[in-house]
Amino acid sequence: PPPPSPSPPTGISDGDSPCFGRSTTACKRTADTVAPLAAFEACFGSSTAAAAGAGAAVRVPMTSLLAGDYVLTVAEDGMPAFARVLFNQHREAVATSALLTIHHEGGSISLTPDHVVEIDGVLTAAREARAGSRLRGAMSNLAALEVTRVVSSHGGVVNPMTASGTILAADGLVG
Repeated sequence: PPPPSPSPPTGISDGDSPCFGRSTTACKRTADTVAPLAAFEACFGSSTAAAAGAGAAVRVPMTSLLAGDYVLTVAEDGMPAFARVLFNQHREAVATSALLTIHHEGGSISLTPDHVVEIDGVLTAAREARAGSRLRGAMSNLAALEVTRVVSSHGGVVNPMTASGTILAADGLVG
């Protein structure tokens, strides 16, 4: 049999690996004493709550995350928690992939089609999201976010890995 095809150059991806779009942000803890709920409010809450929590946590591009940073994730009970970043795949390399931007009533998130998300109460690939689906977010034990539309594109990706295996993410920066 012929030898296997060579791997694509580093930083290039023709297939879908579970990653976020480079426009995606995370909530990074900047003070060791901040509680997860206060960090959530500082990054994703109302402007009043964000002003009150200013300096304790901040939304940053996922491309800026480094090993050892602490970011928000969602605990099994749906409440915010912190997770340590272990490494950040594609942080400096320019890897590209198919992307989906899932628009929901609280904003949007860009990720690869095979990225695992919770839709309608089931862990599944992002490609399963449809208008009317319910996307789990933090504190989703109160209410999930309704998907309004899903848009396909192609672009750069980033993939911070945390000790918990999850990260709370959203597109764009606040402010």
